[in-house]
Amino acid sequence: MLKLFSILILFTTSSAYSYANFIGYGYGSCLTCHYNAFGNGPLNDYGRALGATMVAGRLFTSSSTDEEKLASRSGFFFNTPKQTWLRPSIDYRGIYLPGSGGSESRYLHMQTDLNVVVKFLNDRLWVSNTIGLAPVAPGPGVEVGEQTLYSRESYIAYAVGEKHRLYLGKTDPLYGLRIPDHTVTAKRGIGLAENDQTVGLTYHWYSGKIEGGFQAFLGDVLVNDSGNFVGASSKHEFALSEKARIGASVYYGTHEISTKLMASIHSKLGFRKGSSLLAEFGMMIKTDSLTGGATEDTKLMYGFLQNQISLFRGFNLLQTFDYGNSTLTNSTDPTSGLPGSNWQILLGFQYFPMQRLEMRAEIGLARRYGEKEQSSNRKDSKQILLQTHIWL
Repeated sequence: MLKLFSILILFTTSSAYSYANFIGYGYGSCLTCHYNAFGNGPLNDYGRALGATMVAGRLFTSSSTDEEKLASRSGFFFNTPKQTWLRPSIDYRGIYLPGSGGSESRYLHMQTDLNVVVKFLNDRLWVSNTIGLAPVAPGPGVEVGEQTLYSRESYIAYAVGEKHRLYLGKTDPLYGLRIPDHTVTAKRGIGLAENDQTVGLTYHWYSGKIEGGFQAFLGDVLVNDSGNFVGASSKHEFALSEKARIGASVYYGTHEISTKLMASIHSKLGFRKGSSLLAEFGMMIKTDSLTGGATEDTKLMYGFLQNQISLFRGFNLLQTFDYGNSTLTNSTDPTSGLPGSNWQILLGFQYFPMQRLEMRAEIGLARRYGEKEQSSNRKDSKQILLQTHIWL
């Protein structure tokens, strides 16, 4: 039986070139290409030029156009900026859902963002702000495709010397691999998906082979009146070589009725030019307060693997494996101690035929076990993802 996991597909989104897989090109640190040293958000000038000359293909490029010319065209106005203090960008992502089982085919606008970076003090101080449209989560009275105005990033940053940076404002949580696959357990399962940004103070540092940082956060207080997790997190990586990194993360957050403790280890390995293997394994312990003074503990173990194989410039094969296993304890539900586990496998491709354009297609198979039903093994569910990504 073919099913389209519309909710899962709807919220799969990312920013231009925000892929940890690019360690396969020899770039293990996000600092090289992004204004945010931990990745995601807009690209700096070097990142734009690198994407145009190393990652994107030349399908619509004349053989007489050299790489230097491509780099010079990577700016917002398709040329090298003449000023240094202003860097705008536009990011659009849409998805096509093929019809199945009597449902009609649909095209949804997943992301329409405008970002502006303004720089001061010889690039030591900068402000980044993103505003755009994002899909509204499905629910009563919400039509499919309905959108709302939303900002995923708004911060001020200061470079304290060459090896230290401070970020104050709304950014992605500092934890684990920053990947665009937000439907996997390593993202949505632990509550750190595409719309779970937080306001806080983030410190980044690097020295030789070690890079990392700390974050003190308050939750998305600019949007939510309550339910914001307040706490701290830390993430560090060690470079074994130019194309091999290992790292670890810890996270602790609390609000009125819940506490959440998480820890993970991850690795980023690059192989022949453009190919890579990402891995992350972690656990989460979440305690929720119930009525009458009782508590309910959720214990989650998860794993994420993604292999990218570069066949030729701009074209990559993707294989993704996602696994999660959760158990509830100390609950008033007599069956809550039963394990609930899920896994999904996705196979597909990612194609950059030219700079500013990405196409991605994946076919996935997912299965869930348990979930408070003693002998329930649900039928396999299939999903299809067809995405178009354009940025300026």
